[in-house]
Amino acid sequence: MIDYFALLEQPRQPWLDLDHLKRRYQTFALAEHPDQNHSTDATADFATLNEAYRCLRDPKLRLQHLLALEGDLPGQGEIIPPDLFDFFSQVSHFIEKADGLLARRRARQNALGRSLLHSELLITQHDGAKLLEKLRQFYAEALATMRGTNDQWKVEIENLKTLYLRFAYLGRWIQQVEERNFALASPA
Repeated sequence: MIDYFALLEQPRQPWLDLDHLKRRYQTFALAEHPDQNHSTDATADFATLNEAYRCLRDPKLRLQHLLALEGDLPGQGEIIPPDLFDFFSQVSHFIEKADGLLARRRARQNALGRSLLHSELLITQHDGAKLLEKLRQFYAEALATMRGTNDQWKVEIENLKTLYLRFAYLGRWIQQVEERNFALASPA
């Protein structure tokens, strides 16, 4: 396994200064770009560099990589962190409601039928916006927690695994709710 932290000369820790990471990546990318570096491995090196940057700039992927390097990645079937469990049902309910409403809108053949669903679409979209606000707040809190773990992260490896799961679930839920809200806001 390639150590992306070492590749981009970053400290092996949960929180990274993203501006510094970006500057290091740009420096290396300029040197390793196939147009600049004509060695036979330049394309593969550049692809690895891009993957390293993609991984380290994303909090969830960074934690996953860090835990994998430490040999302590969460196992399959890890449970949702207990304080997020209520959001699982809320997100599931919203997605089910939004998908059903979108299917009904697609099935309507005329403008009158679609317009009758308009108020229900707006209410569901509003519910999605409130849910997104809560999810983003939890995500921001997880980022703050990650930032505070840099000094003692090796002794708190179990906390990092829980934090990784938080990012995994929250990131997925935010994406799903954003997609449904976008579809609800789009014309039929």
